[in-house]
Amino acid sequence: MKKNKCFASIAVVFIIVILVVGGVVYYKINNSKTISIINPTINWKRYQNDIYGFELKHPSSWVLRDGNKDYKQAGLNNFYQFCSKVITTPNEPLGPNDNFVGSCESQFIKVDVWNPDTEIKIVTNYFSTLKLITENKITIGGQPASELVYSGLSQISGETHTWHLFIVHSNNFIYSISGDSCMDNQIECHQVISNFGFIGIY
Repeated sequence: MKKNKCFASIAVVFIIVILVVGGVVYYKINNSKTISIINPTINWKRYQNDIYGFELKHPSSWVLRDGNKDYKQAGLNNFYQFCSKVITTPNEPLGPNDNFVGSCESQFIKVDVWNPDTEIKIVTNYFSTLKLITENKITIGGQPASELVYSGLSQISGETHTWHLFIVHSNNFIYSISGDSCMDNQIECHQVISNFGFIGIY
């Protein structure tokens, strides 16, 4: 009789332990899923540019292509492309007649840093063959900004797409942000924009 009671007590304790451990494991799994859903950029890399005073987060698999050695039109200080794959190497700088988009493959974000007195029509020149659908007043990194939405045919797919160009003035520069990840209102593009910020010039 005592053996049966002892066995029953052990069985109850064993079941309780299993339930507690199972509950903890279940909570951790679901809690980690919740965190990743709430903050999908948690594993992204942070890039900081002390020369032109900006920072952003991008997918950890993306690599930076610095346009430092490339041809740049008047008014453009430099451009930075964050690409899922770089085609053009730093030893092959792009010339005035090269396709800048071709330096990246698949998704990317491009940040152009312009002189403050550059005319907006020069900043938006790349989109001049597209139709401007709307202009939205937004905030980027705590600064007033514009979101220009364009529509037109993609030269790659031949289908109609929308492109989003973001323009903001800060640190005595004009920043324009665009790229394939900003095509068709992609979520990843807006996650980059929401993490875009400005820092002091050192």
